[in-house]
Amino acid sequence: MTMLTIIIAIISLIGLWLFIIGFNRHCIQKFGYRFFTMPIVITLGVTGGLFLLGMHWYSLSAATDKSGYELMGIFFNQGTLSSVVLIAFSITIYLAIAIYNFVKTNWVYGLIGTIVQFGLLTVFAYFGIILLAVYFVASALATSPRVMRDMYQN
Repeated sequence: MTMLTIIIAIISLIGLWLFIIGFNRHCIQKFGYRFFTMPIVITLGVTGGLFLLGMHWYSLSAATDKSGYELMGIFFNQGTLSSVVLIAFSITIYLAIAIYNFVKTNWVYGLIGTIVQFGLLTVFAYFGIILLAVYFVASALATSPRVMRDMYQN
């Protein structure tokens, strides 16, 4: 049974990949626009990672500090405000990408492409968290005093 599940998952992933390639080719021919490019995938991934980070930050802050005020079930205090801003920023980027898809294509193709893009958003988000972690580690290493000293001595 496990082997059958693995085979079905692999076939589904290959089918999804073929659909994405075919959909991109069709949209290039019809509109001159591709839904799945590396910059959009990276943007969705990093934005998804920021969204998940903001949700986690909010849940930790709301559980530890109940001071502040509540609006429609959302607690606003000093700890949760930054996470709400991060979540709102992520949602704004998602909406901007969706609007851009609709502007570059028509409503039908824009809706289908956006649904597939956002359907893959969970996968992109987890890779986005990894990209964010790599970026923060690389920037911390690049700005460490030893690296800066070595850089200015040469």
